Amino acid sequence: MKAYSFWITLALLFLFPFSGSSQTIYSLQFKTTEGGAISGVKSQTVPGDSSSSPVTADPDYNFKFSYWMKNDSTILSLSNPLIIDSVKEDMVIIAIFSPVSNYPIYIEDSISLPPPLQINEFKDTVSTREGSLTIGNEIKISGGTPDYIIHWFDSTGDIISSQLIANVTIQKNTKLILTVSDKNNCSLTDTLFISFSNATAIPITTFSRISVWPNPGRNFNIQFPNGIYGTVKIQLFDLSGKLITNRNYTLFGNKETFQFKTSIPEGVYILKISGNKVYAETKIIVKH
Repeated sequence: MKAYSFWITLALLFLFPFSGSSQTIYSLQFKTTEGGAISGVKSQTVPGDSSSSPVTADPDYNFKFSYWMKNDSTILSLSNPLIIDSVKEDMVIIAIFSPVSNYPIYIEDSISLPPPLQINEFKDTVSTREGSLTIGNEIKISGGTPDYIIHWFDSTGDIISSQLIANVTIQKNTKLILTVSDKNNCSLTDTLFISFSNATAIPITTFSRISVWPNPGRNFNIQFPNGIYGTVKIQLFDLSGKLITNRNYTLFGNKETFQFKTSIPEGVYILKISGNKVYAETKIIVKH
């Protein structure tokens, strides 16, 4: 009888071998900006290569859903509700909302367009030795159609202020993301890099000073400020990261505006501009 039980046990082990492998579990955190809420499970743990459970961005009155953004300021998806397929990393995902105007627009013979939305910034903010830093006190926002909706995000995607001027505590090298939207749903995103030093407590702030308009549009104007010299590279990517267009322009230190013409399908794209001491990355919407 004991021999018979031994052979049964051996056969079961052969047919159903023990597996000691473990599957990687990832964390998904869903957050929102002013103008709406999220329904669904906001904090999820998902096995690797599996799909998340659906979440929905629900805009408040006079707001509309725009897109989902990762905490590194890249656009993740325009879908709503959102299901993330084949999860491969920890992520913080932010629902971005934009205000909606309920007033009718009457167009007669011609209209006067507002100047492009712009962020004008400087480099003279400093911190204390404890790492206390005032941001935004020298930044000026112009153009577009006020009132502006302003958000500062930290590197994890959390909102740290909805005011242009804010006090923050910095203990390490980091980056802060500034988003500005106007009543016409024109928006700009810029990144503030902060280098923290315990010895001097003087952060180095770097902003790009580049304006792109109209947005949405088909042909875009790109304006560079004074003081930029040499060749700049302008690249256009789709949301999958595929390079669509690659062009070079030469700047001579003056305030210059170039027209960037496109003949690509309608949709959302990422515009990257890089060169000597300049870098900018923003979302544009192509609409014919």
